[in-house]
Amino acid sequence: MASISSPGIGSGLDINGMVSQLVAVERKPLEALKKAASTIQTRISAYGQVQSLLSAVQDAADKLGSPATWQGSTATSSNATAVTATTTGVAVAGRYDLMVNALAQAQALRSPRFESASTLPGEGTLSLAVGQTVNGSFVPEAAGGASITVLATDTLQNVAEKINAAGIGFSASVVTGTVDGDPNPGSYLVIRANQPGSARQLQVSASGTGLEGFQFPATGTPATGMTQVQAGTDAEVNVNGITVRSAGNSVSGAVPGVTLDLVKTTTSAVTITVANDTSSQRKALDDFVKAYNSLNSYLAQQTRYDEGSKVAGTLQGDSGALSVRSQLRTALRESNATSSTLPDLRAAGFNVGLDGSLSLKESEVTAALSRPDELRKLFANADTPESGRKGLGRRIGDLARQLTGESGVLSGRAESLRSRLKRNETDQNRIEDRVEQTRMRLLRQYQALDTKMSQLSGLGSYVSQQMQALNRRSSD
Repeated sequence: MASISSPGIGSGLDINGMVSQLVAVERKPLEALKKAASTIQTRISAYGQVQSLLSAVQDAADKLGSPATWQGSTATSSNATAVTATTTGVAVAGRYDLMVNALAQAQALRSPRFESASTLPGEGTLSLAVGQTVNGSFVPEAAGGASITVLATDTLQNVAEKINAAGIGFSASVVTGTVDGDPNPGSYLVIRANQPGSARQLQVSASGTGLEGFQFPATGTPATGMTQVQAGTDAEVNVNGITVRSAGNSVSGAVPGVTLDLVKTTTSAVTITVANDTSSQRKALDDFVKAYNSLNSYLAQQTRYDEGSKVAGTLQGDSGALSVRSQLRTALRESNATSSTLPDLRAAGFNVGLDGSLSLKESEVTAALSRPDELRKLFANADTPESGRKGLGRRIGDLARQLTGESGVLSGRAESLRSRLKRNETDQNRIEDRVEQTRMRLLRQYQALDTKMSQLSGLGSYVSQQMQALNRRSSD
């Protein structure tokens, strides 16, 4: 920035002080613009908070407008140590008595005894076939098996690793210990199905030298091969007198919408109770009330005028904020013709206070929650709004989306305010430039005056000196 150094030296005038006072007058409009910019920014922030609160209302309304909210249920077991129950879909309320007759087990095979895991069992080929027994005959799966080449240098542990690498759904390991009362510990190759059930069975045939101990079923006389220490079996559960079998211990479909996890067999009936999930449904209602009241309270605060302090809210008289409040209140008064017993929010236990806030009447809400199908109609019915049958949760959620959308009231007002703020910044910059130009012009003018006054002062001194010289000559 250009400047003029030491103004006022020649004349003795306080040029900087005079210029500063004149520039302060020029800056008066800038102060007003800065104050206006602060007000605009405050209103933009207020609109941002309104949008955030309205988004929370939208989320809560969407929850009410979801049919899944009103189809939710819970399942409890009278003996969770034997059977646990969880809802996994639309479950029908009711009571189910069941007996666990058998748990599903995975097939497990054990080889004959070897000295250690590093024993070299032999060499040749092991053919592994995966399938199931049907009417007494083994039926292999189309691609359920593998062929393992055992080298003369392969240890028992190597054989286990090759079976695992085949990826046939069975895992092999070497276990060291005693079996069948044999006092001498040994190492055994154990092959076990990764999943329980009768459908996953393994047959092993061997060719080569020394691999006979891995055959299953065992062959020869006496029989040589692996021993089945656990058969692959299905779970069996009796539900209300009907027998249900499952390949695993997690049973779905026996009770509609409920998964039963079997832990142990039972000798007495276990009762599974399926009931409406009133706790989560009540939470959905409470969350909507809380979200709506937060927005209503904020709008009331921002749009009011306090007579005592003579202070207006940030959005006092703002058409956008007033429109949001009005449209939401109107939505709360709408009805839904789908349900004859719960046609509106009032019938479901909602109460609208004089200040526009929502509350729930406990006894009426409890009664409404006992009729989840009617609440689903009230909040989540999917008909068009023109028919008067669209769920109120869906309507309020759609209204919130419309208000906060690109062409909505809130977005329009916020964009208008941002445009005003940008124009204000432009006007501030323009005035700043003009003030600086004025300051430089005044400094140049006063510098010129300073120079002239310095010259006149020098001429006066010269004249005084000449007069004094004349006076001295006259006196001589």
